[in-house]
Amino acid sequence: MKFRRTILQVIPTLNEGGAERSTVEIAEAVVRAGGRALVATYGGGMAPTIEAAGGEILPLPVHSKNPFTIRLNADRLARLIRRFNVDIVHARSRAPAWSAYWAAKKTGTS
Repeated sequence: MKFRRTILQVIPTLNEGGAERSTVEIAEAVVRAGGRALVATYGGGMAPTIEAAGGEILPLPVHSKNPFTIRLNADRLARLIRRFNVDIVHARSRAPAWSAYWAAKKTGTS
């Protein structure tokens, strides 16, 4: 299937909260617009809502603030960015933002 754009959101967990709710809303909007909505997360109660909206959950330990895990997550995210031809990476928290930043820089993604 050909998607208009592939958007990867990176959020520590998908439990109740404002950032989590807006992650769902953006995933819904991306899918409605013909894009592919990916969410890298440790998981949580709202993960099924993402999937019900047509988004995809990519399980990663992006909730960790351990510097070694953050660095490993950068490599993991870079692999996902390449695998899914991600156009935009949207980080939604500080620790995952560092991983997402390094991964986007490594892959030339915005």
